[in-house]
Amino acid sequence: MTGVLALNGRNGYDKQSLLFPTRSIKCPGNSRSDTIGMLLTDVSRLLRGAFDRKVNAMDLGITPGEARTLVQVAVTEGIKQAEIATRMGIEPMTLSAYLDRLEAMGLVARVPDPADRRAKNVIVTDKADPLITELMSGLREMMNAYTEDLGDDGREVLRANLRILRDSLRRLDPCLAGREKGGGRMTLRMSERRTSIIGAFLVALGPISMALYTPAMPELVRAFASSEAAIKMTLSLYFGGFAFAQLVSGTLSDVIGRRRTTLIFMAIYLAGSLMAAFAPSIPVLLAGRLVQGIGASVGMTVARAIVRDQFTGTTAARIMNMIGMMLALGPAVSPTLGGIALGLFGWQSIFLLMVGFALMACFIVQLFMAETTTPDRSKGHFRPILAAYGELMRDGRFVSSTLVIAGAVGALYAWATMLPFVLISQVGLTPTEFGIGMLMQSGLFFSGTVTMRLMMRRFTPQALVPAGLFFIGAASLALAFTMHALEPTFLSVMTPIGIYAFGIAFVMPYMMTAAMAPFPHIAGTASAMMGFIQMSAGLLGGALAALVGVPAMALGTIIPSFGLLSLASYFWYRRTVRLRPLVAPAAAETPLSEAAE
Repeated sequence: MTGVLALNGRNGYDKQSLLFPTRSIKCPGNSRSDTIGMLLTDVSRLLRGAFDRKVNAMDLGITPGEARTLVQVAVTEGIKQAEIATRMGIEPMTLSAYLDRLEAMGLVARVPDPADRRAKNVIVTDKADPLITELMSGLREMMNAYTEDLGDDGREVLRANLRILRDSLRRLDPCLAGREKGGGRMTLRMSERRTSIIGAFLVALGPISMALYTPAMPELVRAFASSEAAIKMTLSLYFGGFAFAQLVSGTLSDVIGRRRTTLIFMAIYLAGSLMAAFAPSIPVLLAGRLVQGIGASVGMTVARAIVRDQFTGTTAARIMNMIGMMLALGPAVSPTLGGIALGLFGWQSIFLLMVGFALMACFIVQLFMAETTTPDRSKGHFRPILAAYGELMRDGRFVSSTLVIAGAVGALYAWATMLPFVLISQVGLTPTEFGIGMLMQSGLFFSGTVTMRLMMRRFTPQALVPAGLFFIGAASLALAFTMHALEPTFLSVMTPIGIYAFGIAFVMPYMMTAAMAPFPHIAGTASAMMGFIQMSAGLLGGALAALVGVPAMALGTIIPSFGLLSLASYFWYRRTVRLRPLVAPAAAETPLSEAAE
């Protein structure tokens, strides 16, 4: 039964489409057969028999036992052989016979466990993909027939209740928690606190590198005797390198591991920072910023991936709250730090700060970051990469939740390219005043994250998303009005910006968790695609601002459009995914309803 129920989204088949049948099953003359335990036992027996008959009828060339084993390996790729036997409820020798036959057919492979060379992990091969796809299609057809009478609402309610029951069993039974937590995928290698700190630091590098030197942009125009367009190009190249390199760093982290990938890209980031710090000309500065963007891309992808590798539910949302805080707080605080450094030591000091950040990141990763996934070099082949990205882009849950984030955080990245020219060139602030003035944005965002964390004690994270979107929508309307109808002043610009930032804090934790939750088998790739779309939105906003040419008009048009994107995408998400009840259970550690629900 577990083989049928625990299907994931590999190559187009979806674990959420296969469910228990829920018609009442009664034994004549015995009303006690309707207890939850008896119903589950009887359904399990009937479903196992239906599974076996379906596999035999499909004539796949494998037995039902081998098919059940293949499903388990596909779901929890990289799981130890002994853990598969535990999950299937069979003897290790029986499982070994199944695996021997599957391996002889080239459908699975046993590989050394990187954490324990004496142990073997089991993975599926590329040759198995067509067979698995055909198997899942047949099982989906079978389960659709069994659950037809439930309707869509009934399926969602049943799925939600089964998840609650499963999570309760894992939480309350120490034996189950030790043997099954995450099913071989959720290996807890770092504590929640360590994961939060490392993830937040890695995430902060990207926004800091983007926004730290924004107060220096007018100064760079004078220092290099260049034009505003040329200096704005440094941001565009950084955005471009950051956005596209995420597609490489995320997939590479699935292939060679999170830790090694992070160290490689941090070395690239260090090289780019040195190039920019000692740039003698605009072309070298542009090249340095491009290289910086490429190196910094790993922070965002790996930070989200190490969370998904180890945690789900409310714990993951708490960590994402911290990571989301740094993801948006970085560009909020960076202009303040950059303005102070610029006023005291000149523009080169800003890039030397980035050199220091790079060295600190390498030190932290080398000494404190553990490997959280099982590297799989087969995922580095061209076909699996395309299949993974295709799986993500066909999933409405992923696309809609990612666009909500793109509208929220993409706006923050976009206005980082506009605010210096509005507040310094038009309002008349000095670079130092600009940096201090940005504390209004960072202060309101920090207040939002603290408020969000406190409210998660009583409400589920998804319950707070509409509140965040309300603030984003109100700020968008206010900014559109003030920038088009009023002369720009500090308060007319920064009040809507601060309210928008406050709303972002409510949106990010759940929406990031929602986007990542259905894809534990390609967590790095999912994180990369989410980051790519998010950064591409910021890149597009900056490019449109350059085309508009009038900073105040661009700010009052482009940022409200980002707010509209977030709102529209959330309505799409709500149609795609039925959310759990909004009030959180009393137990603080009750797992969050995952995005697949």
